[in-house]
Amino acid sequence: MNYLLNILRRVVATFQQPVEPYLLLADRPLHQTGVVIRKCYADELRYHFGFDYAEEPNYLSVTEIINDPQPIAKKICERLQQPLHRQLMLCPINPDVGYGVFTQAPLATGTLIGIYTGIITPSRLGDTDYLLVLPQLPEASSYSIDAKTEGGISRFLQHLPKDTKSTLDDEVMNNAKLRTAIEAAHVATANIDYQFVTINQKSLCCFVSNQTIEAGEQLGISYGLDYWLSRKVQPCYFNKNGEVVTID
Repeated sequence: MNYLLNILRRVVATFQQPVEPYLLLADRPLHQTGVVIRKCYADELRYHFGFDYAEEPNYLSVTEIINDPQPIAKKICERLQQPLHRQLMLCPINPDVGYGVFTQAPLATGTLIGIYTGIITPSRLGDTDYLLVLPQLPEASSYSIDAKTEGGISRFLQHLPKDTKSTLDDEVMNNAKLRTAIEAAHVATANIDYQFVTINQKSLCCFVSNQTIEAGEQLGISYGLDYWLSRKVQPCYFNKNGEVVTID
């Protein structure tokens, strides 16, 4: 029992240590030569991106996560103690797309990338590109998370179409040119899945790798066809290096 208590104390102490948040930032697209990667701290994040970095959810306490018996809760604790933002980086793609998330080292299947954090709003209130409506589960409160002015590295995950043998998104099924481009390996598909978990009647959206991701690859999730239809926008597509490609 004392051994477990000591572990718990060390975990809590780790969370209490003040750490100035930063993201690794590349100065040019990663596939180009001479890329310089540097630390981008809080003041610069606010200046360049207009948001405050917050990896921990401000609506769920560390104690609630530690005390939850679910295996995913343990993964969340480990990730908050050892953030991947030391390994992941933001890389400019182009002025229209903005930035994408890339990894400097291989990521194994099942790696918890992070959780979606931001400002809590009533469900479906607000209209920003960073609004995540959490599912209205019977055991969870109903609300949304807006990462427009606050959030972690997950807010920079670009859209990659979801195409697996077991699941085809409507986006892929309804677009023959996109299917052909994917089959020819011209278009990268989603290598990150999102998983909703409930801890103490509060929902969290976790991002988990669904395959091995090699060093230098872009990380991405499927936003879903409804996201693009509601905005009347055609999504951009990328290869694994994060270069924008056409499907014509």
